Amino acid sequence: MRFCPKCGKNIESGTFCSDCSPKKEINIKDISIKICTSCNKYFDKSSWTIYNNIETPITSIVKSMIKKQTKNPELKILIEKIEKKPGTELNFEIEIIDNNKNYLVPAKLEFSYCNTCSKLNGTYFEGDLQLRTENQEIIKFVFDYLGPEAAEKNRINDGMDIKVINKKRLSTLGDQLQR
Repeated sequence: MRFCPKCGKNIESGTFCSDCSPKKEINIKDISIKICTSCNKYFDKSSWTIYNNIETPITSIVKSMIKKQTKNPELKILIEKIEKKPGTELNFEIEIIDNNKNYLVPAKLEFSYCNTCSKLNGTYFEGDLQLRTENQEIIKFVFDYLGPEAAEKNRINDGMDIKVINKKRLSTLGDQLQR
């Protein structure tokens, strides 16, 4: 007959009895989530993704980190006040409830800019488009095509100069305008 080495009870299988067996823990690496303060995007799996509610990226990232350890966890995000300022960090806790067991996991939100917003908010430009026309149809086409990549506009006598942050889009636009 087998017995538990910790308390001496008789057991049928395993090393310890049900009372003495080590409790299941959730092993999770540090949770650090980057959030863009300008355009509501979060950084996950090498790309920036748009979110509507701050809980969406937190839930998505945590569930992907613990999906092999739990079956259907319930998450409670314990955040007090969020101040979205670039360069700041917010430490908070996430309560994971799985099979009536509660686990508290520390996490951190890092506020910064995504690649596009950092270029838009900075003075970095890859090219200049010099429009020498007052044709509103062409000007509307250019701004619709470039969208937020048209970072800076300067009106001059016979047209305008537009500073653009993406030279590939500028090159394609130049080809389209020549046609």
